[in-house]
Amino acid sequence: MENLIAQAAIFIISTAKFSVTSLTVIAGGMGIESALANVAGGIAGVLLFTYLGSAISNWLIQKYPNKYNKKFSKRTRFLVHIKRRFGLSGIALLTPVILSIPIGVLFSLSFTANRRKVFWGMTASCILWGLVFFVPYFAFGFNVKAAIAAIF
Repeated sequence: MENLIAQAAIFIISTAKFSVTSLTVIAGGMGIESALANVAGGIAGVLLFTYLGSAISNWLIQKYPNKYNKKFSKRTRFLVHIKRRFGLSGIALLTPVILSIPIGVLFSLSFTANRRKVFWGMTASCILWGLVFFVPYFAFGFNVKAAIAAIF
């Protein structure tokens, strides 16, 4: 029962914070089921924010106009720079690890109306980062805790 609750929590949290949850799965020594729950949660977050994101964004702007209606900030300038230089694939690649899934998806949707393109690009990125995080850990027994301890 505890394992099921932990996997549900991983699934829910990874809908927004994919990389934090991935590192938690690795640092906690959880099994492959938790890794799959993490990737599935990331994909569910992409699906949720791709198709309901504009309604959520409009609601936030109406409820908190001073906070969410800002046009330019350091973050938006950085995102525009990445978009101009690498396109939507660059935004998709950075979304699970640097940006959060809601921010990356909503920003991508502000540049294109093609929801399918955004969904599949972000989904591929979640799967790619899931492989990057979990293959060294599960397939090769890479000890993340020791590597982090060696750095600090």
